[in-house]
Amino acid sequence: MRPVLHHAIALLAVLVSAVLPAWATDDPKAFVTAIYQNFIGANGILINSPKARQVITPGLMKLIDADAKAAARRGQPPRLDSNPFIDAQDSDIKSFTVEVQDVAPARAVTTVRFKNEAAVNDGLITLALVMTADGWRIDDFRGDSGSLRKYLSRKPKR
Repeated sequence: MRPVLHHAIALLAVLVSAVLPAWATDDPKAFVTAIYQNFIGANGILINSPKARQVITPGLMKLIDADAKAAARRGQPPRLDSNPFIDAQDSDIKSFTVEVQDVAPARAVTTVRFKNEAAVNDGLITLALVMTADGWRIDDFRGDSGSLRKYLSRKPKR
């Protein structure tokens, strides 16, 4: 009976790990690396996608959603007019590097460097991460445009 139980537990562990997204990790570098793998040879993660909601904190998503809703009411595009993962509208990324700058209890800062063939400048994005009950989540994007959280928290100019 014991060998059957051990096999059942092992099978369950394999099935659970197959269902969890690649970014379900305790390592901030592995978390960010799993996100940016989506940009190699593909369009990456779009800000309004279910994947984005899995890797961004609810607080930041609330600001992004509010920006989109306000823009829709005005009949205009949102203030967030680029993909914050790459600080550009289009991407053609062949490779990237992730560097962990700082780790504190439940917080981390990482820098992602990449060459975006679809943009004028090479990419440099700093991510502020927080540890949640669901694992690491992005709480702010900082690129050439500055802090996304600060930008979306300000009242739009009329």
